[in-house]
Amino acid sequence: MKILVVSMIWLALSVSVFAKTAREELAGLPYEARIVALTLLAEAVSDGPRGMYAVGCVIQQRQIERRLSPAQVCRQKEQFTSWNSKSKSDLLVQFGDEPEHLVRFAVHTAKRITKNEDLDRSVVGFANHFCGIGSNPWWTKGLVPTAVVGGHEFYVVGRSAGGQTVSDPPETG
Repeated sequence: MKILVVSMIWLALSVSVFAKTAREELAGLPYEARIVALTLLAEAVSDGPRGMYAVGCVIQQRQIERRLSPAQVCRQKEQFTSWNSKSKSDLLVQFGDEPEHLVRFAVHTAKRITKNEDLDRSVVGFANHFCGIGSNPWWTKGLVPTAVVGGHEFYVVGRSAGGQTVSDPPETG
């Protein structure tokens, strides 16, 4: 019995010593997955896993519609406010204090997106845009949100959305 208890304690300690922290895993991700994970954290960490998953659905929807890689979607000019005049290092520092489980969720979701594993985009009504509740950007005029998750409203922009169509917001430069 003593051997079993000692073995269990040794196993628990060795796992905790050798396991990477979520931040180490985030920093060590390949470029594509790191950009996506940082975007999920920057855009929706305050909404928890549900919010980050919802933003992940938008990234994947845009990837499909625009025929871009996930990192290209995230880094498109003026599309995700978290990247406006910020670098990967800025965001890595910014999210250094987030709870471990949220960073792990962002890393896991980013890996799924970059491996082209389908997320359930119906959760956000196949939305390709989102904004903060009550922010009312010009491109939401006349549209009805397809979903509300946490502090964000999700919309379909640029293709049929309940019979209404609007064009993508212009890229500003």
